[in-house]
Amino acid sequence: MTNKAIGKICEELCDWAINDPEALKVTLFFNDRGITWDVIDDWRKKFPKFDAAYKVALQAIGDRREIGAIKRGLDSNIVK
Repeated sequence: MTNKAIGKICEELCDWAINDPEALKVTLFFNDRGITWDVIDDWRKKFPKFDAAYKVALQAIGDRREIGAIKRGLDSNIVK
């Protein structure tokens, strides 16, 4: 994996997590691309940029789920 390719994935991941209202689990992004947890863990260790993007995505998804629960748009049990 090249730095350029990782940069593209980082951009796509953050854009998806921040802008797609259906982005409720980070695994959805990776499953659609055939990327396994082993690869994600490896990339997080090798590429600080990817680790940062992953954390941004988790935060954006968490915010969406929490706000949805507060507004009763989502089941509050998913934010435990």
